[in-house]
Amino acid sequence: MNRKLLIFCVLIALIPSLFFIRSVYVMSDYHIEQCHWKGSGPKVMGVGFTFNDDVRLEDGVILIENKPAAKIMVRKYRPYADNIIIISDIKYSELEMYYEKGCH
Repeated sequence: MNRKLLIFCVLIALIPSLFFIRSVYVMSDYHIEQCHWKGSGPKVMGVGFTFNDDVRLEDGVILIENKPAAKIMVRKYRPYADNIIIISDIKYSELEMYYEKGCH
């Protein structure tokens, strides 16, 4: 009986680590490039954007036609809501928050 209780407690203790492991992948550059992002205003990257041949992400820097346009300042993983990234415009240093709206 004590062995089953111990196994149960260990499994319960591991649940938060599963969220951490998922957050490492979800907020990686690779995953961010697979998603469509929507913002509240057209300041930095427009109302919404998707990564494609013209818009790429390398080491947290967003390149538009191979020129640095913005930098990801914060990556916020939210397991039960849309993930968030906060982007800073390189030219004017304006900040904009974008929400994940679907990935492929």
